[in-house]
Amino acid sequence: MTRALFQEWLDEINELNELNEHMKIEDRHVLLLLDNAFAHCAEKLLSNVEIEMLPPNTTSGCPAADVAASVIDDDEKSTKDIYKVDVLQAMHWCRDAWDSMTQSAIANC
Repeated sequence: MTRALFQEWLDEINELNELNEHMKIEDRHVLLLLDNAFAHCAEKLLSNVEIEMLPPNTTSGCPAADVAASVIDDDEKSTKDIYKVDVLQAMHWCRDAWDSMTQSAIANC
């Protein structure tokens, strides 16, 4: 995967553009976190979706797919309302993500 190919793929994601428009209508903002793989770049400019890169080695102890799967498994009944997340739920997810970090992953940052 090259940066150019990733950027082309990012530009073609209709769901990301639709999410941006939805967030714009609701006057809300979303943060999209990407790991720091060489090909990943954050050049796409969206008004209500901010793309940020995680620091190096952040995802080594906590692959994104595992996090997403555990969030869905933990709260499967609410997957229909995936865009309706209250502050308390977001705080629980942050706490769970932090608790799942290993000492070695933090030391490698």
